[in-house]
Amino acid sequence: MPANLPPDYYAAERKLKETSDPEEKVKILKNMLSIMPKHKGTEHLRGQLRRKIKKLQSDSQKKNISGRSGIFDYIPKEGAGQVVIAGFPNSGKSTLFTNLTNARSTIAEFPFSTFSPIPGMMKYEDIQIQVIDLPPVSEEHIDRVVINIVRLADLVLIICDLSDVVWRDKLKRVLSVFQERKIIFKKEGVSNPITSTAVKSTVIFGNKIDNATEQNKSLPGEIDIDIPFITGSALKAININTLKSALFEGLHIIRVYTKTPGYKPDMDSPYILKKGATVHSLAAVIHKDIETRMKYARIWGCNNYAGQRVEREHILCDKDIVEIHTR
Repeated sequence: MPANLPPDYYAAERKLKETSDPEEKVKILKNMLSIMPKHKGTEHLRGQLRRKIKKLQSDSQKKNISGRSGIFDYIPKEGAGQVVIAGFPNSGKSTLFTNLTNARSTIAEFPFSTFSPIPGMMKYEDIQIQVIDLPPVSEEHIDRVVINIVRLADLVLIICDLSDVVWRDKLKRVLSVFQERKIIFKKEGVSNPITSTAVKSTVIFGNKIDNATEQNKSLPGEIDIDIPFITGSALKAININTLKSALFEGLHIIRVYTKTPGYKPDMDSPYILKKGATVHSLAAVIHKDIETRMKYARIWGCNNYAGQRVEREHILCDKDIVEIHTR
């Protein structure tokens, strides 16, 4: 199956050939992996890039380059999207991670119990979303590992402790520290920034609502009011399903199911596309030959479509079922 790589991939590949700096090479390779579409046609190429990253890591380790230098801070994306949890010490970050993913993370009553990023998978309806528990952030320090992983993530989940009477001040100061490092949090951002400033899609979770006063349950006015703000309890599993839905919405993705003419649709393995994707986008992801030979499609799903014929530029919705007809 052809790889069908986008133009951004080839642009990054040219940059890779032009640099001799190992750290820069790894950053470019990470970006290439993020850009590359995920399907059977790219499996071999993804493996090659990962082996190159591993070799650069090994070579750098032999030269006593610290693992905190930025070379060892890449976690390959899996599932429908990558969500990273950023939070203050003792905010309930690791408890939330365990609740969302059922994966084990260090949970302790003392601060800074998470020393390295821990990945897990969160089930949301019929898809899996990758969630990463990051080392904690503070007003004085944000680890470079955290900065680099946040820059490449699809969505940032910031957790705050609503039982802390000064949580708003802490949040504002930490956001300021991120901004100094050219990371800005908005309702909708960019997964793979190509500029020095990274605007990241964000959801804020106000934890420990059962121990919070009424005055402590709202965002400070200085925070972008469009950023989704969910309150609940990681320990008592309050509003966890609401949070999962907010994370799915925050990824700005849709699920699309396909069917072959004359057969039932495949409802087990949806294609994951960005919001705003068209029927043509779907055809390109399935196979280059289908993209080239496509005549039209029939669609079942949102807007009361029931097998209606649509053209290539028709915009898809979440949970649409698409039947592509080719020449």
